[in-house]
Amino acid sequence: MMSNRIKSHERFRGPQARRRGITLVEIVIALSLSVIISSALAYLMYQIALGQKEAIATVRLRQAADLLQDRLLTGGEGGTRFNLRNASAGSGALFPTADEISLPGGAKVYRSILFSESDSSAVRRRLRFNATTSNVEFYEDWTDSGDYSIVFASGPSIMLREMYFFESQKTGGIPDDSTINVYFEMDDNGTNGRTDPADGSKLIQTVTKTFTVTLRDK
Repeated sequence: MMSNRIKSHERFRGPQARRRGITLVEIVIALSLSVIISSALAYLMYQIALGQKEAIATVRLRQAADLLQDRLLTGGEGGTRFNLRNASAGSGALFPTADEISLPGGAKVYRSILFSESDSSAVRRRLRFNATTSNVEFYEDWTDSGDYSIVFASGPSIMLREMYFFESQKTGGIPDDSTINVYFEMDDNGTNGRTDPADGSKLIQTVTKTFTVTLRDK
């Protein structure tokens, strides 16, 4: 009987004896896995946010480029100040030498242009890119240098880097006075959130546009 009681007692305590606590190694492994997973999720969320920021910057930049082209063609906000599409072919367009610049290839272009919207008008209007302020200015009368309105203004997230006008060429290199060519370049000023892995500098998205306006007979 004594022997049976001892065996019964051993059978009862056996499972409890096999129980043990979580070891330090298991705790360290669990914490390490938790840190790795949390870091991966944080990096994924950061990349998603960065992608959204870049997409917003891209859309904003393209909209600004379309807006500038529209304003150059139809005038300032509301289209009431001038209309480059209505520039008179009879009066022609003039390119002031004071605003002449040379491109790397040697071509001459101009940061302003003079035009009239009527053959009979003695007043020429002026569109000018101000390289100092990065704004586009419109002058009702080009002789009045102090009276102008802003057609397009650069800002922290949209920067107009360059804009100029240039003549077309007919066969044989003869200037074509019936058209005005416009070029501009703008960028997001590094607000898209991307950086260069090599040196950490901001990556800049750029949009360029070139279009031609045909002058009309009045």
